[in-house]
Amino acid sequence: MDFIAAKGGDVFVSESNVRVTGGTHVYEARKELVGRNFTKKSFVVSNNMYSIPPKKFTFKKLHKLMVPILFSRKTKEGLVICSSNLLYDGYLSYIVFGKNKKRAVMIEEKMKELLVK
Repeated sequence: MDFIAAKGGDVFVSESNVRVTGGTHVYEARKELVGRNFTKKSFVVSNNMYSIPPKKFTFKKLHKLMVPILFSRKTKEGLVICSSNLLYDGYLSYIVFGKNKKRAVMIEEKMKELLVK
């Protein structure tokens, strides 16, 4: 979100980027998937333009490959694939949820390992 500060100290919202290249989708997904106190219950890593070989993955192929680490509503951890359209151009858009930073980074590293198999 972009803000403008007036001379008198008032702050006004001037823009909200709700597209995948902004951060709103990460916030909304975290709120929806983790729950009300998401800031205390999870750690999130996201990347909207992670480079992968162009045309290598269809969504179906990528989904099948990532099954071991896909987001679980039970554990509230795992990978969420945000866009299938970018795959053709060689980019993966994703959000990784972990109970803490260590878990989120571990899941992200596993995702990277699976991509090079």
